[in-house]
This record gives sequence, C-alpha cells and structure tokens, in this order.
Amino acid sequence: MLWLGWGAISPVYPATAILPPSAVLADFAAAIAPVETLQSVGERPIAQARQQMGAVVTVTGWVTVPRGQFSSAMLDQGFALADASGGLYVSTDEPVEIAVGDALTVTGTMGDDGHGQRILVLKTWRRLPSVSPGSLPPPRPSTTQQAGDLDGQLVTVTGTVSRGLVDDGPYGDRLWLADDSGEIQIYLPRSTHIEPHTLPYLQPGQRLQVTGFSSQYDGSDEVIPRFPLDLQALN
Repeated sequence: MLWLGWGAISPVYPATAILPPSAVLADFAAAIAPVETLQSVGERPIAQARQQMGAVVTVTGWVTVPRGQFSSAMLDQGFALADASGGLYVSTDEPVEIAVGDALTVTGTMGDDGHGQRILVLKTWRRLPSVSPGSLPPPRPSTTQQAGDLDGQLVTVTGTVSRGLVDDGPYGDRLWLADDSGEIQIYLPRSTHIEPHTLPYLQPGQRLQVTGFSSQYDGSDEVIPRFPLDLQALN
C-alpha cells in the first residue's frame, strides 16, 4: 500500500473500471512530491520494469499519452506513462478515465506488442492524489538517432522532411524526418485526428519540429505525435 504524507491511501481499480463521479479522488493539495518519491515497496522505476519481460511489475508515473489516442494503430485503448527514469506504453482494451498529467500507479505484465515495442498489459491501476505539475517529465530534445534509444519516452526531434507522406490506412500515415545524425519515421495514427493531407508543410524539404512518443515497429525507430500541435513547421 502507498502512504502519501498527509493524504490517504488511493483505492485500487481493476483495468475494467470506469470511474463514476463519486469515485473521483479529493484534491490532496498537501501531497506534493516528485513521483519517484511516491514509490512504495515492490514498485520499481519504469526503466527497470522495462527489462522484466514476462514479469508482473508495478510502476508509478505520469500520463504522457491520453488513453486511446493511438487506438487506430495500436488497436487498443492504451496510454503511456513516464517517470524520471523512462517511459512505457500501457496496453488495455478498457477506456480507463485518465488524462495527460495524471499520476498513476499501475500493475501489469511486461511484454512485447509483436512488433518490437515493449508494453505493460494492464491489470490494475490507481490514481494518486495531486502531485506537483512541475514534476511531469518534459519531452526530451533529441536527434533522430538519439530518439531511437528513448523508447517509451516523449521526445522532440527537429529536422527536414526527407520522404513525403505514405498512406498506411486504415491505421495512419507515415513520413520521414532527417537531421545530421540520421533519419527517423514519423507515424501519424488516424485516431490522433491529425489530418496530414491538409497540412501543406508536410512536404520533402520542409523543416519540421515533432514532439511525440518514441517507439519501435518491426526494427524501425519511430516517433508518434499525439496531437496536431505536436507538429510545428519551422522557417
């Protein structure tokens, strides 16, 4: 169980739980601490949990990708978590009611999505009382080469569109971004409501800054934006 200073113990919900209004936790404004200080016995940093393939693990982190945002590509209602050590995609078929910035403790089985991305298959989850918003890990500025080594984390890469849009319907669209270190795929799931064919700046030769979730797909590194504002054209 997890004691939170002046706060109380948060209830544990199964992965299938959809919270009614009466179950929304009170705002314990006094319980302000970085998430790494809220880990209880048996929990581990996300970077360590990622190495425990096949094991049931418990981690605490902040939501960085909303649930279901990548549903057209991942074919689930999953979301992503991050702490100071790393990040992780959490797979679930249930629409758990969470939002970016929420602090959660989740338990599940570490595995692979079948295409090289390490995931946690959700069993139970618990929302933590309010913690300092400043503790949410920001996207990591990265070269395209570095981004491939930061699986599960939010990254920001800057470069030039090297290859234009390729339709991957009904799942999404893809293009490629290059800088001096190499090239990386940018994948745009249809479920993000990013409409790339309406964006004139997604053309070869255009300078672009992309923030998104660093992932793997069949041996290829990729960055997956979450929202239209994660794509910024540069002069």
